[in-house]
Amino acid sequence: MKGPKNELVLYNIASEIYELEAEIMRCGGEIGEREESLIEELGEILEERVDEVVQFVQQMDDEVEMGKKRLDEIKQFIKVRENTRERIKTYALEAMKKLGKKAITGAIYEVKTRKPTQVLEILNEDDVPLEYLDSQVIVKIDKKALLKAVKSGEVDHPSIGIVDGKESLMFKTKTVKKA
Repeated sequence: MKGPKNELVLYNIASEIYELEAEIMRCGGEIGEREESLIEELGEILEERVDEVVQFVQQMDDEVEMGKKRLDEIKQFIKVRENTRERIKTYALEAMKKLGKKAITGAIYEVKTRKPTQVLEILNEDDVPLEYLDSQVIVKIDKKALLKAVKSGEVDHPSIGIVDGKESLMFKTKTVKKA
């Protein structure tokens, strides 16, 4: 291990464990007194720091939620600004039409009306010829139902099976027992 116990920070614990495992492998897989002592010390450090780990993860969760909320606020701000922009442009166009003007010139800018571009209007999509339809098929596997079918033996295929998923952590607050 690189330093005294109190200097080892959380993210270094995992790298210290990997280094220790590599050292044990270099020694032919045998665990001596030194290695046992290091394993015990790393375990103690991890136990001492478990509250810090959970608090850090909870802080990250809070920051993610705060970021999502802020992102929603920004999206709403953008939508309001876009709508305001379109209303002002519509107002200016209508005012120019009422005045019979094709252009208005200011000290810096000039505003002109443009001839409208041709756009397609479809009143009934069922009347569109087939050669102009673009179909997209989305195939999605119902993994929950398939898992149930594999477990029950209803589906038995060599390329479909059940394996262990990713190991994860669960954080919960300790309950204090009253004496």
